[in-house]
Amino acid sequence: MTDGFQLAGYTVTQILRESATELALLGYQQALNKRCFIRAVRAPASLGFWQTEVDVLNQIASPKLLQLIDHGQQGGWHYSAVEYVSQGRLTDLLQQGLSLKQLMRMIKAVAVGLQHLHEAGFVHHALSTERIFMRSDGTAVLTGYQWCSQLGCEHPESKLLLERFARSGLCSPEVLRGQPSQSASDYFSLGVVLYQALVGQQPFLGDSETEIYEQITQQPLPALPQQFAFMRPVLEKLLAANPSQRIASYDELVTHLEQLSSQQDWSSIMLRNEDIASQEVRALGGNLLITDGDGRPSKRTLRRKRRQRRTAVGFVAVLTLSLAFGLSYFIQPTQVLSIDVLAASLGLGEDPELVAAWDEAQSLRQDPNQGLTAIVAAYQRVLALDPDYEPAREAMATLMTEWKQAISSALVNDNTELAATRLDEATALLSNDPEINLLSLQLQNRYRAERLLKSTEALLTSHGLSDSPSAAAAIQSYQEILRLAPNHPGAIEGLNTLARHYVDLSKRAANDGKVAQAIRYLERATAANQSLRSLDDARELISKATTLKAAIDALLQQGSDLLGAGALVRPKGENSAERFQQVLATDPDNSAALQAMLEISQQVLSQGQQLLDTGKLAAVDELLSDAASVGVSDNVVEQLRTGVTNERQRLQTVAELLAQGLELFNNGLLTEPSKSNAVMVLRNVQQLDPGNATAQKLLQRCAQRLVEVAVEARRFGFLADADQYLALALSIQSDSPEWIELQRQWQSS
Repeated sequence: MTDGFQLAGYTVTQILRESATELALLGYQQALNKRCFIRAVRAPASLGFWQTEVDVLNQIASPKLLQLIDHGQQGGWHYSAVEYVSQGRLTDLLQQGLSLKQLMRMIKAVAVGLQHLHEAGFVHHALSTERIFMRSDGTAVLTGYQWCSQLGCEHPESKLLLERFARSGLCSPEVLRGQPSQSASDYFSLGVVLYQALVGQQPFLGDSETEIYEQITQQPLPALPQQFAFMRPVLEKLLAANPSQRIASYDELVTHLEQLSSQQDWSSIMLRNEDIASQEVRALGGNLLITDGDGRPSKRTLRRKRRQRRTAVGFVAVLTLSLAFGLSYFIQPTQVLSIDVLAASLGLGEDPELVAAWDEAQSLRQDPNQGLTAIVAAYQRVLALDPDYEPAREAMATLMTEWKQAISSALVNDNTELAATRLDEATALLSNDPEINLLSLQLQNRYRAERLLKSTEALLTSHGLSDSPSAAAAIQSYQEILRLAPNHPGAIEGLNTLARHYVDLSKRAANDGKVAQAIRYLERATAANQSLRSLDDARELISKATTLKAAIDALLQQGSDLLGAGALVRPKGENSAERFQQVLATDPDNSAALQAMLEISQQVLSQGQQLLDTGKLAAVDELLSDAASVGVSDNVVEQLRTGVTNERQRLQTVAELLAQGLELFNNGLLTEPSKSNAVMVLRNVQQLDPGNATAQKLLQRCAQRLVEVAVEARRFGFLADADQYLALALSIQSDSPEWIELQRQWQSS
């Protein structure tokens, strides 16, 4: 790595920052084959911040926070490795262009991360657009934990905290006054982030801590642009000077946002925190500019003047028409002048505003710098004037088709940046379109393929082509890349390189009389590319070896013995599947080996199913890995992989429903509301996991609670309510003799 810092098991790909006391590196963890961000410090002043970050990530496992891969000490350095987040900061995304719907999704994700921090007893302190990142799967993640401190306590480095952030405009008034931090302090910073994303600058700016404090506590929230005025109530709640009046939890924030989302179409509102050309402003809101950039009257002003002139012309036309009609009646009654002809001759046959809107939409479509949102908005303005204007409807349909084709073409040509940009705009407008969803999946697969390609190339560079375990792993990785991105040139070339390398090794081994070794090399080459022409040359050399028949017979016998002993795919190097694959590498049509591999596949499937039935998912994962590495049927491997995925999803759903049921129970929502109550959720758990003890216990507690409420209601004279609650309890636990007797007594009284 760098001078004085060598970390085993890691490969550094880029040095981001380097000094005598601190390092920031990009690399990948070889054992996990995973990209990561590595930070190392050795100065006493930095060690406390490093330890805070490690402590936070060690205590909290949240998908909305960074995942800690490793940490420890190497020499005089303290290091930590966290997941690599590849899609950039919120700051960068706002400059590129983001829909309000995407922004709200990120704000909610950050709020989930804050909730997990607060539940663990931490306050973040340093929330900003620079510390909100997006993963490759589109989910937001909150970073920057070195400034965290205990909830309700004064920050141990409060003086340094204020020096760093007091004039940033991000700190709540209680933090500026050195008071103990609380969860509401982080939501104040989240409010600043939301305001900055909407407006392009922070709401509170000043040259001193005192000036910023006075702005927050003594002045109203600065005005918002008209298109975002509906966001003011939630921003005022987030940026309230008094923390007791401020939003301070995820649930409270979501409640406010959902109230707003029911009134607005967020997906159609685009944000961008960079200078916007006047042409874009005119395209998106034509009445916002009075003049063009060169000082001439704007198009709207010219259109208004043209309408005034046409009104005058129309008046004259009506007068002329009346005179002409009267004269024609007296002079030539049989040749009355047509009103339509006269209107057409005066240029009044079409709506000039519709024509102008159509011309503007077509102009925007011809401009390669215009985005999909602006063009669609222009066509929608045409349809607002005339909903039946067929050219606009056809143009909209053609535009969407061409946009999808452009995304598909960009993916085919490996232009992922263009594909991602166009997909973002298309998703904002067509969030539920099946074609857009499929293209989005293809793009994510392409990203995964590129990441996998880089890590595979790094693995082979580090260990060499001749390292058999590395080569086997690389072949599987290249094949996975081709599954994600068919015909990927990098993966195809990688497989061909490995195939050619192992063919050469096989030839050399055959010439040296090492038939078994030559067969193993040939097996590896065949796995990489079974269509390679030079495979036949290696096979010919091996077949000429005098010990070939004996070697194949020996391999078949060894495979049969291992199969009889139950060593199907493990241990590595001493299992029946590898022996029969070695036979097939030399003699692809060997019937005994083919039949044996079929039997091995069936037994692996049976073992895997038994492990799934008993819930031993980790064991199934190990079996899958071993089976795939020795060439067990792809159908068997995929069937088991699907079973593991489905089982994990079922277990996760059960856990989530149990947590939801417990929360509803604790909140007293036993049977209401009808679509989300504790009894309904817990019965869903029993459908997914019959006999779940936790669900049964919670249902019993629900029934007991309902009986208690029924007794209390009857004591106060609410007889109908008491009967209803008792009936609900019996519907949950119908075999309670005591409750049955109680119902009988009440009914007879």
